[in-house]
Amino acid sequence: MIDIVGLLDTLLSASVGGIPFGIVDSSTQMGRRVQRFLFPGADDPVFQDLGQLAGPIQVRGVLAGDDYAEQAQNLQATLGGPGPLTLRHPWLGTLQVVLKQPATISFAIKELRIARFEAEFWTYEQPPASELDTLSALLGSVNQTVTDAEDWLAGVLHPAVLPLATFGYAQSWIGELAAMWTGLAGSGPSGAAIGAAAAPAITALEVPTTAPVAGWGTATAAALAAVPLAIAGAAEPLAPAAVAPGGPTTPPVAAAALDATATLLGAVGAANAVAGALSPGPALAAAMQAIIVAAAVEAVSGVAWASQQAAQAEAALIYAAIDAAITAAGVQAASEPALAAPVWRDLLAVRAAFAADMSSLIGRLPAVIEVVTPAVLPAWLIAEYVAGDTPGAIYATWQDIVARNGVRNPALVPSGSVEVLAQ
Repeated sequence: MIDIVGLLDTLLSASVGGIPFGIVDSSTQMGRRVQRFLFPGADDPVFQDLGQLAGPIQVRGVLAGDDYAEQAQNLQATLGGPGPLTLRHPWLGTLQVVLKQPATISFAIKELRIARFEAEFWTYEQPPASELDTLSALLGSVNQTVTDAEDWLAGVLHPAVLPLATFGYAQSWIGELAAMWTGLAGSGPSGAAIGAAAAPAITALEVPTTAPVAGWGTATAAALAAVPLAIAGAAEPLAPAAVAPGGPTTPPVAAAALDATATLLGAVGAANAVAGALSPGPALAAAMQAIIVAAAVEAVSGVAWASQQAAQAEAALIYAAIDAAITAAGVQAASEPALAAPVWRDLLAVRAAFAADMSSLIGRLPAVIEVVTPAVLPAWLIAEYVAGDTPGAIYATWQDIVARNGVRNPALVPSGSVEVLAQ
């Protein structure tokens, strides 16, 4: 039988997609990509250099513990998900990767409480966004911020760094965060949809840990980031199942993007208050703040704005949240430059990308204009005045006048200033 405790003591910690494991060995192919050509009538081959070879990265790891079967199921679900994964490698650092080929998870009767796996990854590089594709550049900077902030959290919560006496404080902080998220996610106009989307991630935070074991910091950091990311994802339309069981079905409902954004912005102050002023509270709060703000930026990027004024008002709130997160990360960078400085730089990039995206968007939006009426007039007449050159827009303009100005009687709009969206 394998001595699990002795085995884990000899392994370094790594993780993929937030799933921690002990790494047995790893290898990386390197060199140049060279294509060899043979031609009729020529004895010597011709070689064409196709550039530098980066990868693939081969990893063999171990999942150990009483819950090793559950760990294997979680790893299987993670590796089977779409998109790139974050590989935290003890020698290569943090990388974005995609599977080169199917991974293998194996069990053996002589190795109870142990699951072994082998995987081969390509390093993933985000395709360069076009100068006109400001949204892709924004989401790329958001993803980088979340990745580096997770590394920051994992570093602060690492068992070798976190004193045992402080471990109870960290556990208490995580529990209070879970309670905070439960209250915030279930409130507001889209509380049902946001609460349902965030519930699994919040539940994962509520599972206590008796002692900081290997991989605990990495797994906890991923679990902490999963909640705000789930709230941001709640605003994305859900695809109905291609094949549904017989009987009536209810189409999935997505939360309003503005509601998800408001929930996340409201969580920043509460999360900072939960962390407290004692170490490592400020570092945990700053890292968590960066993740929450990044998730808020992701959520607000999905808003279908009605007017320039509405977009500008919400952008002012986002700018204030980003600036506060930049300040918090900058303060911590003075004492933890290796962990906090990358997040500080990422937040600066998020702010610049958000400014570029909003500038591009606001210029294409209609403006809310002010019409001054000299006397009591019907709303329809005002709508004809504003949208008369586009008859098809008159009715929509009339509806906007009534709703935007709280008109009780559309036939009698009081004289004075009337706001209307220029269709």
